[in-house]
Amino acid sequence: MGWWLNYDALHQRLWGDFVRINGQLGPWADLVQFFGINPLDMSWFFIVLGCGLLSASFGLYFQRAWGYTLGIIFSSLGLLYLGFGTPIAALCLILLWLAPTRAYVFTPPPPP
Repeated sequence: MGWWLNYDALHQRLWGDFVRINGQLGPWADLVQFFGINPLDMSWFFIVLGCGLLSASFGLYFQRAWGYTLGIIFSSLGLLYLGFGTPIAALCLILLWLAPTRAYVFTPPPPP
C-alpha cells in the first residue's frame, strides 16, 4: 500500500490529479470532503503515509523495534484510506499483533 500511496500522490503532484478508477476517486475522498478538505490537497499526507509504511516494512524486515512501532502507527492511519486501504491496513495490524511477528522483531538474530 505504501508504494501505491506514493505513486498516486506523486501522480497528483506532477499531473494535477490522482489516478482515477472509472473516473472517480476512492471512498476516502468522500470522508475527506465531509471534513471540508479538498481531496486534491491530500497528496502530501499520502506521501508521508506511503513513506512511513515503506519505512516500517524495511524496519520490520531488518528486525528493528522502530519498524514495528511505525507499522502500528502508519497502519492505523491507513485504516482511514477507505476502499483499498482499509482492509490492507487491517490485515497489517492483525499480522503485526501476532506472536510470531513480535517474536521475529524482538528476538535478536543469532551471531554470525
